[in-house]
Amino acid sequence: MKTAFEAKNGDDVKAKTEALDAAWMAASEEMYAQGQGADAGAQQGQGNASGAEDVQDADFEEVK
Repeated sequence: MKTAFEAKNGDDVKAKTEALDAAWMAASEEMYAQGQGADAGAQQGQGNASGAEDVQDADFEEVK
């Protein structure tokens, strides 16, 4: 793309930009799909945490 831009070849720049857009679209769709799976897992985990763990309060001392 850089060489096409430096050569001031507008048609080549446009074609490479469209190819880059298509690649970004595919990558973003994949990331979105993975994010939806992670959100579903987090929501499911939150539902199970309400009584599944033994939670205890503890005293602590901050050391500086």
